[in-house]
Amino acid sequence: MNKSFRSIDEQIELLHSRGISTTAETRTILLREGYYAVVNGYKLPFIDEAASKATGDDRFLPGTSFDDIYALFCFDRELRALVFRHLMTVEAMMRSVLSYSFCEAHRGIEDYLHRSCYTSAHEYLRDEESFEGDLDWMINTLEHHARGVEGDTSITDVRVSHYRRQYDGVPLWVLFNELTFGNLKYFYALLRKNEQNAVCNRIWEACGHTGSSPISRGGIPPRP
Repeated sequence: MNKSFRSIDEQIELLHSRGISTTAETRTILLREGYYAVVNGYKLPFIDEAASKATGDDRFLPGTSFDDIYALFCFDRELRALVFRHLMTVEAMMRSVLSYSFCEAHRGIEDYLHRSCYTSAHEYLRDEESFEGDLDWMINTLEHHARGVEGDTSITDVRVSHYRRQYDGVPLWVLFNELTFGNLKYFYALLRKNEQNAVCNRIWEACGHTGSSPISRGGIPPRP
């Protein structure tokens, strides 16, 4: 018998023993969402620290209801969905403007694998000491996705496979669909200054504005 398993009835009893009130809807919510995801994930603002320390177990502030915890759970989920939806739009735009700006200056199908196509250490947005390591990492990441290695099943995008098979090379605008937002961030940092300015101008234009872009090259935080 799994001693850590609790039925929904036992979970509701546990909530009561810890000072959380429930309603008739609690059972349905627990069945649909799961105890761990709701209670363990969102309990901290409701914990009575003094009582918990005294008993050695979770105790909740007087008046705490399961609906309070579930409301926070729902708010967080809705916020994450909203942020994700807009982040996807931003990410798509960044993929587009980065590929336009780089490929306009470097016409070879896999010029992104050539160190000479990137900025110098002196003009790197982070610092000169980080430049060589970041550039090596970026090119290795791009090469991994563009060319892969024998027996590697992690590259499954049919577009990449098609270009690699038919044209013996993968264009940057195809490859960008394989990269993360973090990859794009460092690719931008490694662009030459004039290409970064082109990216800023294209972002301004893509947002429906005209005239000179007020967006600057900016900075970038260290890579973990």
